[in-house]
Amino acid sequence: SNSGALQLRPHEFVVERQMVKNSDQFYKQNVNILEPFTDRYCLSCSLNGMYVMIGETVKYESGPSIVISFVIAAIAAILCGLCFCELSAKVQSSGAAYSYLYVTMGEFLAFLMGWNYILQYIIALSSDARALSKNLDSLAFNKISNFSLYYVKMSITGLAEYPDFLSFLIIIITSSLLMFGIKESSFINKSINIGNLSIMIIIMIFGFYKADIKNWEINLNEINKTKSNETILGKGGFFPYGYQGIFDSIARCFYAFIGFDAIASTTEESKNPKRDTPNAIVLAILLLSFLYTSLSCVLTLLEPYYLIDENTPFSSTFEYAYSNFTLGGFNIFKILILVNVLLSIFVSIYGEIYVASRIISAMALDGLLFKFLSKLSKKYQTPFYATLLAAIVSGSFSVLFDLMELLDILSLGTLSAYCVVSVCVILLRFSPNDLVIYESNESLEQSHASFFEELIKPTSNVPNLMTKRIINTLVIISVFTMISICVLLRVFSFCVNLTMFMILAILIGFSFVLSVLIYKQPQFKNESSFKIPYLPFLPFMSFLINMYLMLTISLEAWLILSVWMVVGIVIYFTYSINHSQECPKKRKKLNSLADNSTRMTLLSQSS
Repeated sequence: SNSGALQLRPHEFVVERQMVKNSDQFYKQNVNILEPFTDRYCLSCSLNGMYVMIGETVKYESGPSIVISFVIAAIAAILCGLCFCELSAKVQSSGAAYSYLYVTMGEFLAFLMGWNYILQYIIALSSDARALSKNLDSLAFNKISNFSLYYVKMSITGLAEYPDFLSFLIIIITSSLLMFGIKESSFINKSINIGNLSIMIIIMIFGFYKADIKNWEINLNEINKTKSNETILGKGGFFPYGYQGIFDSIARCFYAFIGFDAIASTTEESKNPKRDTPNAIVLAILLLSFLYTSLSCVLTLLEPYYLIDENTPFSSTFEYAYSNFTLGGFNIFKILILVNVLLSIFVSIYGEIYVASRIISAMALDGLLFKFLSKLSKKYQTPFYATLLAAIVSGSFSVLFDLMELLDILSLGTLSAYCVVSVCVILLRFSPNDLVIYESNESLEQSHASFFEELIKPTSNVPNLMTKRIINTLVIISVFTMISICVLLRVFSFCVNLTMFMILAILIGFSFVLSVLIYKQPQFKNESSFKIPYLPFLPFMSFLINMYLMLTISLEAWLILSVWMVVGIVIYFTYSINHSQECPKKRKKLNSLADNSTRMTLLSQSS
């Protein structure tokens, strides 16, 4: 094919791309398996979601049943993590889902995925910076916001009340740390995460000590409102908003797990990516699952759900439970938790700008964005210009916009990426060996049997062009079938009738048959150290859960994401398609450079 937009990228291209890099274009390989628990990955992109969003979710959507929502969200995250594990071991390149899609589905869809990811991290970074600014402002008794409202108030619809210059400064300082190199700046981040985790353990210990199971058994007739005059919300008990409240809050709870994919985006910097990256992803999700379920139990057991402060849930709840635990007129737990929140948000900002810069750099290296964005600092081996661009764009958003209402789009964009990843792992597992490196040179001939004969009873033991065509067809049909199932399940939450139930049963049965047919096709026997079990059943289960959660997110978030993607499509067809490495002329030049690099390596070895 002469069209780079539709052409799949062979896996060997990842190797070629690394071969033609100059020595100053390599990332330092100094990230090991333990770093996710003390460095940026495991805690950086996630913990702020617990502190910022859990208050509103508990009070208005789920009540104590948020514990179940976190468990379900954790299961969904683990399924996604397993898919990331296999792909990260096969496609060892920065850019995470972007790189996976490039290998399996081609350049155009990969560009859209990378463009999607950039939006997610920019919004997350901007909102976190503004949240950190507001917390610092509260320590200053709101003097910063009062000054800004008085002198630089913005009375423009759609913009924030005042420009938040402090948030811009926070982003610039954080990005400067990253520009000094991963090891130098990661020491600070590692120390913050260790302190952050220690405070969380203290919160859990003292929280469970004061826990009252009666707060999970509240009866509306016995409620004694002692803290506020707010209207009683929900029906009390463990499920004050019913079972629907559980499902409505899962997508928001899933946002708290966003960040484990950041591990996959740094595969090129891992010492042993085939081992470290998959293990780190699974361990990170398990740790986050334990933290979130424990903290949500603590919060809802300490105080009635309807009295929880949605803006500062943990600090206000501990002040409520330990009202006499003061020093110098200040509640010790309130100050301790406030410091923890500040550190958590700072670490999150650090991780978000880190991942955003790596995705921008990877796309620029492929020619999909401006080439200078892929250049690394000669001294620190970090993507200087990509980091600077991410900082300026996100900083501008944080100054002008109050992005808290856009947080839903983070979940929407991320869930859509995870849906694609679950499909990618199936396509790559059943792909012929010309998409995977270091495999046998045995020639594979395409079967002359008919499509349907091969579909029912495959004659080949290894993937070939015929089985690839069969897999592509079955996967496409399966995706549309599962989307239909999710739509019906969503409709079921509002109304149920026999006809819809029968249609749903037929679709589920049909989806199972498709999965069995896919399972019967020959898989590629690779050297990956990790394989997701029960393929394609687990990846399809991940797709189903993620798609259903997407349908629970607001229409406004869908519209915002759609507009952003349209802008990306315009950029691709006006710039990227003519500058991409998949452009035939550039591809020919790259192959030539790769051959020369290989030749020089052999000469140096022989000498």
